[in-house]
Amino acid sequence: MRQSTFLKAIYLKSGPIPPDMCKKGTMRGLLMLQNKFTGEIPESYANCVTLQRFRVNNNSLTGTVPAGIWGLPNLNIIDIELNQIEGPITKDIGNVKDLAQLYAGNNQLSGELPEEFRKLHLLLLLI
Repeated sequence: MRQSTFLKAIYLKSGPIPPDMCKKGTMRGLLMLQNKFTGEIPESYANCVTLQRFRVNNNSLTGTVPAGIWGLPNLNIIDIELNQIEGPITKDIGNVKDLAQLYAGNNQLSGELPEEFRKLHLLLLLI
């Protein structure tokens, strides 16, 4: 029997995002949309190289996106829209070869888009 790498159900709707859900680096999707999560995105997710979908939109998250998350090689969706996230999108974004969708609007992001965006040949949607 094949073990699923998606978390089947988690019944959290508020508070901080749990930092230990990608313990063994086998998580493929972090989908925590439209809740009331607060605080910063845990640094531990920057080491979750198996993540394909990082979706935490429409919460009350603050701080910066841990730098390593911008460069996770297997991501195809980054969705941090509708939070209070600050700071730049780092040049590590050029390492995400399969990134097709980036939702980052309605935050307090700063700086210019890095030159590495030119490497994102599959990027179809940038909001």
